[in-house]
Amino acid sequence: MTYRNTKQRKDVYDVLKGLDRHLTADQVMEELKKNDRQVGLATVYRNLHHLHENNMIGKVLKDGVALYDGNPEPHDHLHCRMCGKIFDVPKILNEENIKAIEDEKGFSVEEYFTTFEGVCNDCKK
Repeated sequence: MTYRNTKQRKDVYDVLKGLDRHLTADQVMEELKKNDRQVGLATVYRNLHHLHENNMIGKVLKDGVALYDGNPEPHDHLHCRMCGKIFDVPKILNEENIKAIEDEKGFSVEEYFTTFEGVCNDCKK
């Protein structure tokens, strides 16, 4: 399938690139509405899927809910159990660690996500 950069796709992408947080599809749609962009929820889902499949955005599952991330580079996450915010942190595992896991278990790692649970500085105050 050919990649087409539609106006709606650009609008969805711009929302995620402009925020330093992870959003559900519904939250992306709310951000679009705040900026007077009229896009249906099915269009938002379709474009999020397409952007993720083309490695333009990241996606993480939290409690069975997909959260979309404007940072497509490999990274891990910190999750605050009190306020629910998710923060990006550099990846902990490197290629050597993954290769050792693959060799030991005879398993091909295609993708992984690491989320550290805890309490952020704001909530500790």
